[in-house]
Amino acid sequence: MENKIFLTGATGFLGSHLAWKLIEEGRRLKLLLRQACRSGQERMAQVLSKIADNESAVREALKRIEVVYGDVALPDFGLRAIDYQKLVAASEVWHCAASLSFAEEDQQETFRTNLMGCRNALTLAEQTQSRRVHFLSTAYIAGRRQGVVTEDEIFVGQDFKNPYEESKCLAELLAKEFEARRTIQCSVYRPSIVVGSSRDGRITHFHGVYAFLRGIVGLLQRLPFASKLDGLMELPVRIVGKATQTLNMVPVDYVIDAIHHISRRRESIGKTFHLVNPSPTVNRVWLETLCKTIGITGMKFVNQREIQKTPLNMLEKLLSRKLAFYAMYLSGEPIFDDSNTHSLLRSTGIECPRLDQN
Repeated sequence: MENKIFLTGATGFLGSHLAWKLIEEGRRLKLLLRQACRSGQERMAQVLSKIADNESAVREALKRIEVVYGDVALPDFGLRAIDYQKLVAASEVWHCAASLSFAEEDQQETFRTNLMGCRNALTLAEQTQSRRVHFLSTAYIAGRRQGVVTEDEIFVGQDFKNPYEESKCLAELLAKEFEARRTIQCSVYRPSIVVGSSRDGRITHFHGVYAFLRGIVGLLQRLPFASKLDGLMELPVRIVGKATQTLNMVPVDYVIDAIHHISRRRESIGKTFHLVNPSPTVNRVWLETLCKTIGITGMKFVNQREIQKTPLNMLEKLLSRKLAFYAMYLSGEPIFDDSNTHSLLRSTGIECPRLDQN
């Protein structure tokens, strides 16, 4: 058996960090990338440089990478039979590729990528000697559920906020179908909202809460003037959401360290793991903290009743449109039980730090 890990989604946020972690461990990788203007090696050099910040280490890492060009959602990844058969020699399969779009108009492509991509990764894993596959999902397959959500629950009749959540839920159900046939040995990892490193604040991709921040910056760029208050720009703008509810954010270093450790434990086979923050951040706190990092103050969350009483002004409507895809996460979320994760990380020193003003 070829001692190479087959990995999809290596240019993405979590995929690239996992690739680096596996390379640091001394593993060799075979990566599935889309054909593009720049070579796969060039693209991986760029993304790994953002993680490592060490040209020499990145050059050495690239020697442990082999790139295969294809489409994760096509049968056999769109590869020739001879090239696909080479993938079957992989020691294990890591499936990280995903469409992250929340937009309803992208539903067809989101389902194509996230559901068919998962099926193809599972089908490949069936044919490998180890039959071992690791699948990155999301804690937010819980959709609009409230209360405690356990790791062994997938679909319990919940509604979803967007096609992304639904597609990942269906993909998890598909993985369970393969497991029921005893043709794969699968572990599923469900991170919540992944943010920059807790060690140095480094962030390589700007999705999720960072897209929210970009929306605020975009609004600022439209302002002809603004008053200053203690060196901060005063921007009295209301955002529809619940200030006292939470947003479950986890630093990327915790997620990667936890997944890497869990994946090496035999007990992880057939289980699902929430990679979440046991102390999720209150909305008011993270909004104030993020705003201060870009030099503004005065933004606050308000409920729908206040908006009905005093309608949004022009600036608030503009920001509301920019943040429409993310506003659905500002009115509350479930409590994510992480018993499986906690069990396998006990005594390892791998813990999720609190994310607050400090």
